[in-house]
Amino acid sequence: SQDAMERALVAGVSAFLSKPFTSAELNGALHLATAGHIGVDIVPEPVCTVKMPVDTVEPGALLDMDWIAAELEELGGGMLLELLNIFRASVATAQGKARLAATHQNWTSVAAHAHRLQGAAGNLGMVRVIDTARALQKISASPHVDAVAAVSLMDELENLCLDSCDALRSVLLAAGDQRIALAAYSHD
Repeated sequence: SQDAMERALVAGVSAFLSKPFTSAELNGALHLATAGHIGVDIVPEPVCTVKMPVDTVEPGALLDMDWIAAELEELGGGMLLELLNIFRASVATAQGKARLAATHQNWTSVAAHAHRLQGAAGNLGMVRVIDTARALQKISASPHVDAVAAVSLMDELENLCLDSCDALRSVLLAAGDQRIALAAYSHD
Protein backbone atom coordinates (compact mmCIF):
# COMPACT_ATOMS: atom_id res chain seq x y z
CA SER A 1 0.00 0.00 0.00
CA GLN A 2 1.02 3.61 -0.41
CA ASP A 3 0.99 4.05 3.38
CA ALA A 4 3.36 1.11 3.91
CA MET A 5 5.70 2.46 1.23
CA GLU A 6 5.77 5.93 2.82
CA ARG A 7 6.46 4.48 6.31
CA ALA A 8 9.30 2.36 4.90
CA LEU A 9 10.88 5.28 3.04
CA VAL A 10 10.63 7.53 6.13
CA ALA A 11 12.32 4.76 8.16
CA GLY A 12 15.29 4.87 5.79
CA VAL A 13 14.55 2.10 3.29
CA SER A 14 16.42 2.75 0.05
CA ALA A 15 13.72 1.42 -2.25
CA PHE A 16 10.32 -0.22 -2.03
CA LEU A 17 8.60 -2.74 -4.30
CA SER A 18 5.13 -4.12 -3.85
CA LYS A 19 4.41 -7.69 -4.88
CA PRO A 20 4.01 -8.70 -7.58
CA PHE A 21 6.84 -6.92 -9.35
CA THR A 22 8.63 -7.55 -12.60
CA SER A 23 12.31 -8.32 -12.94
CA ALA A 24 12.74 -4.96 -14.68
CA GLU A 25 11.27 -3.19 -11.61
CA LEU A 26 13.58 -5.23 -9.33
CA ASN A 27 16.57 -4.36 -11.51
CA GLY A 28 15.71 -0.66 -11.37
CA ALA A 29 15.23 -0.70 -7.60
CA LEU A 30 18.52 -2.53 -7.04
CA HIS A 31 20.38 -0.08 -9.25
CA LEU A 32 18.84 2.88 -7.40
CA ALA A 33 19.49 1.39 -3.98
CA THR A 34 23.17 0.62 -4.69
CA ALA A 35 24.11 3.60 -6.87
CA GLY A 36 26.75 5.80 -5.32
CA HIS A 37 27.57 3.50 -2.40
CA ILE A 38 31.26 3.01 -1.70
CA GLY A 39 32.40 -0.41 -2.83
CA VAL A 40 29.30 -1.01 -4.98
CA ASP A 41 29.86 -0.75 -8.69
CA ILE A 42 27.02 -0.95 -11.14
CA VAL A 43 28.40 -3.19 -13.84
CA PRO A 44 27.08 -2.23 -17.26
CA GLU A 45 25.55 -5.14 -19.06
CA PRO A 46 27.16 -6.31 -22.29
CA VAL A 47 25.58 -5.03 -25.49
CA CYS A 48 25.37 -8.51 -27.00
CA THR A 49 22.63 -10.82 -25.89
CA VAL A 50 23.48 -14.03 -24.10
CA LYS A 51 22.25 -17.20 -25.75
CA MET A 52 21.62 -19.88 -23.16
CA PRO A 53 20.90 -23.51 -23.89
CA VAL A 54 17.18 -23.97 -23.53
CA ASP A 55 16.23 -26.99 -21.47
CA THR A 56 12.95 -27.85 -19.89
CA VAL A 57 12.75 -28.54 -16.21
CA GLU A 58 12.94 -32.30 -15.86
CA PRO A 59 12.47 -34.26 -12.65
CA GLY A 60 15.66 -33.95 -10.67
CA ALA A 61 16.79 -30.75 -12.40
CA LEU A 62 18.07 -28.07 -10.04
CA LEU A 63 17.43 -25.01 -12.20
CA ASP A 64 14.77 -23.74 -14.56
CA MET A 65 16.97 -22.93 -17.54
CA ASP A 66 14.18 -21.16 -19.46
CA TRP A 67 13.64 -18.83 -16.51
CA ILE A 68 17.39 -18.21 -16.13
CA ALA A 69 17.77 -17.41 -19.84
CA ALA A 70 14.91 -14.91 -19.60
CA GLU A 71 16.38 -13.31 -16.47
CA LEU A 72 19.79 -13.05 -18.11
CA GLU A 73 18.14 -11.10 -20.91
CA GLU A 74 16.15 -8.94 -18.47
CA LEU A 75 18.61 -8.36 -15.60
CA GLY A 76 21.95 -9.43 -17.03
CA GLY A 77 24.58 -11.76 -15.65
CA GLY A 78 26.07 -9.22 -13.25
CA MET A 79 22.81 -8.64 -11.41
CA LEU A 80 22.04 -12.37 -11.22
CA LEU A 81 25.52 -13.02 -9.80
CA GLU A 82 24.90 -10.35 -7.16
CA LEU A 83 21.55 -11.94 -6.25
CA LEU A 84 23.25 -15.34 -6.10
CA ASN A 85 25.89 -13.94 -3.74
CA ILE A 86 23.22 -12.54 -1.44
CA PHE A 87 21.35 -15.85 -1.47
CA ARG A 88 24.49 -17.93 -0.90
CA ALA A 89 25.66 -15.76 1.99
CA SER A 90 22.27 -16.04 3.72
CA VAL A 91 21.68 -19.80 3.40
CA ALA A 92 23.65 -20.89 6.49
CA THR A 93 22.07 -18.21 8.68
CA ALA A 94 18.54 -19.03 7.50
CA GLN A 95 19.07 -22.76 7.94
CA GLY A 96 20.57 -22.20 11.40
CA LYS A 97 17.52 -20.20 12.47
CA ALA A 98 15.18 -22.87 11.11
CA ARG A 99 17.09 -25.62 12.94
CA LEU A 100 17.01 -23.66 16.20
CA ALA A 101 13.26 -23.18 15.78
CA ALA A 102 12.87 -26.92 15.15
CA THR A 103 14.77 -27.80 18.36
CA HIS A 104 12.26 -25.64 20.23
CA GLN A 105 9.43 -27.21 18.23
CA ASN A 106 8.48 -23.81 16.90
CA TRP A 107 7.09 -25.16 13.65
CA THR A 108 5.44 -21.88 12.70
CA SER A 109 8.89 -20.29 12.64
CA VAL A 110 10.32 -23.22 10.64
CA ALA A 111 7.52 -22.76 8.08
CA ALA A 112 8.22 -19.00 7.92
CA HIS A 113 11.94 -19.59 7.30
CA ALA A 114 11.11 -22.14 4.59
CA HIS A 115 8.72 -19.65 3.00
CA ARG A 116 11.40 -16.94 2.86
CA LEU A 117 13.90 -19.39 1.41
CA GLN A 118 11.35 -20.48 -1.19
CA GLY A 119 10.83 -16.87 -2.27
CA ALA A 120 14.56 -16.16 -2.49
CA ALA A 121 15.16 -19.35 -4.50
CA GLY A 122 12.31 -18.34 -6.79
CA ASN A 123 14.25 -15.19 -7.68
CA LEU A 124 17.05 -17.46 -8.92
CA GLY A 125 15.11 -20.20 -10.72
CA MET A 126 16.12 -22.88 -8.18
CA VAL A 127 13.20 -25.24 -8.76
CA ARG A 128 14.27 -28.09 -6.45
CA VAL A 129 14.89 -25.64 -3.59
CA ILE A 130 11.46 -24.12 -4.19
CA ASP A 131 9.74 -27.53 -4.13
CA THR A 132 11.60 -28.75 -1.04
CA ALA A 133 11.01 -25.48 0.84
CA ARG A 134 7.31 -25.76 -0.04
CA ALA A 135 7.27 -29.35 1.32
CA LEU A 136 8.95 -28.17 4.55
CA GLN A 137 6.33 -25.43 4.91
CA LYS A 138 3.55 -27.96 4.46
CA ILE A 139 4.91 -30.47 6.95
CA SER A 140 5.67 -27.69 9.47
CA ALA A 141 2.13 -26.36 9.22
CA SER A 142 0.45 -29.70 9.87
CA PRO A 143 -1.32 -30.20 13.22
CA HIS A 144 1.01 -33.05 14.22
CA VAL A 145 4.48 -32.30 12.86
CA ASP A 146 6.71 -35.28 12.09
CA ALA A 147 9.93 -33.83 13.51
CA VAL A 148 12.14 -36.50 11.93
CA ALA A 149 10.67 -35.82 8.49
CA ALA A 150 11.00 -32.05 9.00
CA VAL A 151 14.67 -32.32 9.98
CA SER A 152 15.29 -34.60 7.00
CA LEU A 153 13.73 -31.99 4.72
CA MET A 154 15.92 -29.29 6.30
CA ASP A 155 19.02 -31.40 5.56
CA GLU A 156 17.88 -31.94 1.98
CA LEU A 157 17.05 -28.26 1.61
CA GLU A 158 20.50 -27.17 2.79
CA ASN A 159 22.22 -29.53 0.33
CA LEU A 160 19.94 -28.43 -2.50
CA CYS A 161 20.69 -24.77 -1.75
CA LEU A 162 24.42 -25.36 -1.98
CA ASP A 163 24.16 -27.56 -5.07
CA SER A 164 21.83 -25.06 -6.76
CA CYS A 165 24.22 -22.20 -5.98
CA ASP A 166 27.06 -24.15 -7.59
CA ALA A 167 24.92 -25.02 -10.62
CA LEU A 168 23.72 -21.44 -11.12
CA ARG A 169 27.23 -20.07 -10.64
CA SER A 170 28.49 -22.42 -13.36
CA VAL A 171 25.70 -21.36 -15.72
CA LEU A 172 26.33 -17.67 -15.12
CA LEU A 173 30.07 -17.97 -15.50
CA ALA A 174 29.60 -19.99 -18.69
CA ALA A 175 27.40 -17.14 -19.94
CA GLY A 176 30.53 -15.02 -19.91
CA ASP A 177 30.20 -12.51 -17.07
CA GLN A 178 33.08 -13.24 -14.69
CA ARG A 179 33.54 -9.70 -13.38
CA ILE A 180 31.84 -10.17 -10.01
CA ALA A 181 33.43 -12.14 -7.21
CA LEU A 182 31.32 -14.93 -5.81
CA ALA A 183 30.60 -15.16 -2.11
CA ALA A 184 32.19 -18.04 -0.27
CA TYR A 185 30.07 -20.57 1.53
CA SER A 186 29.44 -19.69 5.13
CA HIS A 187 28.73 -22.48 7.58
CA ASP A 188 28.66 -20.28 10.70
